[in-house]
Amino acid sequence: MPLKLWPFFPVVLKMVLNIAIFFTSIVKKAQQRLYFLHQDSCHKLCVNHKSSYILYKQFKTWENAQNYCRTHHIDLATVQTDEDWTSLKEAADEQQFYGFAWIGLFNDIKSWRWSYNEESLVFESWGLVQPDNYGYGQECAAIYFDGTWHDFYCTDLRHVMCYEGEKQV
Repeated sequence: MPLKLWPFFPVVLKMVLNIAIFFTSIVKKAQQRLYFLHQDSCHKLCVNHKSSYILYKQFKTWENAQNYCRTHHIDLATVQTDEDWTSLKEAADEQQFYGFAWIGLFNDIKSWRWSYNEESLVFESWGLVQPDNYGYGQECAAIYFDGTWHDFYCTDLRHVMCYEGEKQV
């Protein structure tokens, strides 16, 4: 490097570093907006144009999951249509989620119902031979990464899928 330019080297280097930091922050913000908002072990799944769900990769019982979702969001996830099911499954696939997560489905003795607005079950996606009530007392449902529902004891520990609500489109 010619000696005449040497005094400007620290200034140029500082400018290049500031530009790199600026573009890095823009890329990080864009990534967050594109796929998910990462907060407290949470992944926001924008599953369709109408609804959004929040996947918490924390283990809770069904009752604790319901209380958490009702406190911080609306309720546990409700799946009432093919569109909800497909969108939720695609979003879970994008997040590479492989496990069970509590949804708002429970057996209230009379029938399976959703915790949100006590809605009756109009759409079903039970796994093979589910619900089986294995060992009696499996009254709560979780969604598996393949989109099927399985009944479990409500005291089991599972991840949590919360319903975030309707979005304005």
